[in-house]
Amino acid sequence: WVSVGRKPDVLIYREGDAYKVTVFKRSGLSRRLKPETYLLREEEGNLFINTGYRIDIAYNEATDVLTFSPHGDYVRAEMDTKPE
Repeated sequence: WVSVGRKPDVLIYREGDAYKVTVFKRSGLSRRLKPETYLLREEEGNLFINTGYRIDIAYNEATDVLTFSPHGDYVRAEMDTKPE
């Protein structure tokens, strides 16, 4: 998933019975990508991750957009599906 507002990209994937969210942040003077992975949780029908503070996540199926509150909207990344 790619941010609409120039925030770090995220990857959402399934690992066993759990879903995880990896955020690709740039850090330090070298600005290297540093992935940080969090467990995607559900509480009373609401999705969120806990990064030290709660970030709520909503999915709009009609527009295929994820909204991370307060970090904005994310659209599905184009996958390179060229045949080899």
